[in-house]
Amino acid sequence: MENLPQKPSTDPSKDKQKVVGLMLFEAGIEFAVIIALPLIVFTLLGKWLDTKHNTHAYVIVGILLALSISVAGITKKIKDYQRILKSK
Repeated sequence: MENLPQKPSTDPSKDKQKVVGLMLFEAGIEFAVIIALPLIVFTLLGKWLDTKHNTHAYVIVGILLALSISVAGITKKIKDYQRILKSK
């Protein structure tokens, strides 16, 4: 009798913790992509334009544009998560 497998726990608080943990992990990945992707794309585009036009302004404009897009994306995601959490 001692070698029988144990019945899995059906504690709902542990299930909720897993769901919240996965939601936070997903949010972290989304935020990382929202910040990194525009920054990389617009910085490289600005660097390419700078070498083509022999200036340094396009990199700065690209970084500022990427940060603006990132802030808008993060704000939208935060509002989405607030809406999801309020509905539960």
